[in-house]
Amino acid sequence: MTNPGNNSRSQATRDALLYATERMIAEKGMLDVSTRDILRAAGQRNQSALQYHFGTKDDLISATISRRIELMDARRRQMLETVESRDDLKSLIAVVIQPLIDLALSDDGAVVLTFLAQAITRPEYSLRQVLSLAESSALDETLDAIADALDGLSPSELSLRFSMVVDLTILSLNRWLLAEPTPGGIVRAGALSDRYGEIQPVTMSELSGRLLTIGVDIMTGSGAKPAY
Repeated sequence: MTNPGNNSRSQATRDALLYATERMIAEKGMLDVSTRDILRAAGQRNQSALQYHFGTKDDLISATISRRIELMDARRRQMLETVESRDDLKSLIAVVIQPLIDLALSDDGAVVLTFLAQAITRPEYSLRQVLSLAESSALDETLDAIADALDGLSPSELSLRFSMVVDLTILSLNRWLLAEPTPGGIVRAGALSDRYGEIQPVTMSELSGRLLTIGVDIMTGSGAKPAY
């Protein structure tokens, strides 16, 4: 018979490793953090704890990303149920990016967004691969609805554009969080540039609105201009 106390301790160890992974990668960087760093931050003296619960360091990082996706899925489910028309692309894009915005505004937002911003630059943690490991039914339904709304777009093109929207959102939010706040802490520089490359301070509300507009443009292919 399984001891409930053992299960509780095992889950606590898993959670500690997942949180420590986010924190240490945000602090040291994806390439420089070691399993020893993560174990120490998680309060684990047993060097085999990581291997027992996750396998390899890459498996642990994938599990950490998957957990964040799953935590955001409840919020996406809530938003998806309020979308009146599955043809409303703007509302569907909001379902995708708003949980990331909510995360950025949370107490541990800077740590998690820094972690995610580093993870998405590594091909081994591609969005498609991580989503295949995560329980994300609301996000899956949202993607299906976006595909239907953009009827005629190939699966590969849909995947590319979706990844661009998510990557842009994560990197923009992370940049905003890392920027120095102006007096009052409402506006931060470093999030957006004007046409001449000058950094313009923006509020999170302004940044969120622009991310939504740009997200729709990316998914529809509108607003695209030649680079020459």
